[in-house]
Amino acid sequence: MDRILEIFRALLTATADEQVALNAELDELWPTLSDEDVAAAEASLLELFDGIRAGDLAEDGIEARDVNALRVVTTGVESVRALAAERIEAAAELDAQIAELEASLAAPSAETEPVEDPEPTPEVEPAPEPTAETEPAPEPTAEVEPELETVTAAGRPSLGAAAARQPVRTRPRATQPTPVDPHVTLTATNGGRIDSMTAAADVITQGFNELGPNAGKRTLVTARADYPADQTFRENDTGHNGQIMDAIVAAGQDPSSWSDQSLTAAGWCAPSPVDYGLVIQAVADRPVWDALPKVGMDRMGLKLPVSPTLSDVNVAADDPDAAVSLFTEADVDDNGFSKPIQAIDCPDFADFRAYAVVKRLKFKNGAAMAYPENVSAWNTLTGSAWARKADSLLLGRIKNDAGTTVITEPDQVYGAAIDVIELLLRLGAYMRSAERTGSQARLRAALPAWIIDLMQADQARSGRSVYNDTDIVIARNKITDMLTSSNINPLFYLDTPINPTTQALDGPTQILQRQTDGGQALQWPCKVQFGLWFEGQYAVGDPGELNIGVVRDSALNARNEFESFYEKYEALAARRGPEALWVTQTVAATGTYAAPIDGEIACETQAS
Repeated sequence: MDRILEIFRALLTATADEQVALNAELDELWPTLSDEDVAAAEASLLELFDGIRAGDLAEDGIEARDVNALRVVTTGVESVRALAAERIEAAAELDAQIAELEASLAAPSAETEPVEDPEPTPEVEPAPEPTAETEPAPEPTAEVEPELETVTAAGRPSLGAAAARQPVRTRPRATQPTPVDPHVTLTATNGGRIDSMTAAADVITQGFNELGPNAGKRTLVTARADYPADQTFRENDTGHNGQIMDAIVAAGQDPSSWSDQSLTAAGWCAPSPVDYGLVIQAVADRPVWDALPKVGMDRMGLKLPVSPTLSDVNVAADDPDAAVSLFTEADVDDNGFSKPIQAIDCPDFADFRAYAVVKRLKFKNGAAMAYPENVSAWNTLTGSAWARKADSLLLGRIKNDAGTTVITEPDQVYGAAIDVIELLLRLGAYMRSAERTGSQARLRAALPAWIIDLMQADQARSGRSVYNDTDIVIARNKITDMLTSSNINPLFYLDTPINPTTQALDGPTQILQRQTDGGQALQWPCKVQFGLWFEGQYAVGDPGELNIGVVRDSALNARNEFESFYEKYEALAARRGPEALWVTQTVAATGTYAAPIDGEIACETQAS
């Protein structure tokens, strides 16, 4: 019994696969419980339910309002009670059978109607016909019954003699009422509870006779089914329905539940088990959306002022419109001298409008009920495709924003790891220097997620692990640490920039291809796209979402279909200040680090 309580505690936090194993163990343990253990199990589960509601399991991550955990315990209590009811019913049936057998063996009483033997047995002399001189033979009674028996050599009565003890008329047998499903409640019209289908038939018959042939349509018996939550399908809840189907499939795969024993005969006669689960690897993560700060957008749009930059301040010498100038002693004697001044106008405002990213799917009603796992799988996949579209649009809008400068780095000098890190450091230094921010200003770099894999492969090809006695693959966190230690916050996106107007690819795709069956393994991409801007320069407007869920209308109902509908409104909000950069860089995982692979390292000619 203690093990059963342990299983239910484990079920509270178990995964779907763990639940199947634990429930299978429960099925094996239930029949082994004694009646006392059944009662103790019910009391323990009720105590566990109260403990959850009281918050006693909060330290285990189970809150007082955890409906799933409470449902697990409730199902256990119902199972225990159903087991107790089965045993009580079985005991009552057994008692009835024993009573019937005892009654069949009991000797007839004095009130029992005498039994006439239609034909005298060979062992008994036939009784003479009564005459006027003789008295009628006395009627056989229970006391003379032994005289009718013929004792065999073994000293036991014959079957014929035993049969002679039975009354002539048929003995009534105790009929077993047809039981009612424990989840079904039968109620008569007068409100009385009906305990069996046999009794329900009697009520219907009696009511029909009392009403007569012209009574019209009347309700005589009402049947209501109340199943536990874990055995009831819910409309539009494919996850819950899928769990029920998983449990049914698991039970169907258990040989002990097969009623047709021919399936387990020798040889390959059993049907193949059906696994309705569908493997989905795609995720609906949105690293671009998550990394950008959010701003309110109550009316589906937002206007932001274009922020001035350091280069907007006029510092030109001898310019009367300069904001910063030099005043010397020589200027005092010049009566016409006037200190320069820069007039500041109101800033321009950029208008950012929201757009909707829409997700729609259509299913057949019957197909969804028969195979809810398929509905769940398609919703998961479509959610991932929706996230790809939404994040790709954000990347494309950043790349095509008026405040973004698009540049290229066409020549590779070293391996990919060194070149990517070096270019980020170099561009970051340019941006900080141009805006005079100091080294503490943090930048945001949006890089494709596979760039870390490329840099790890490049370091592995370098062979440095052999010389330095280190791991052949550098840890991922060390690569990100290289950037964060330089005040660059990396954002690793899963998609690729697309043009916000045409939705076509904008530059070389950053989504790696699938391999070709029978072909050669594909190489690393030659081009990487990444963005670089001051942290907080770009944000996303979030006007809200329209999540209708399941849609049913007359047209869909006529085709026995339903639709799932979801759309989210978004907008890129650019604060426009110092320039942002969008870079396309040529890379290759050559592992080169000791010397340039193509010419010499160039330097920029500076103004003098």
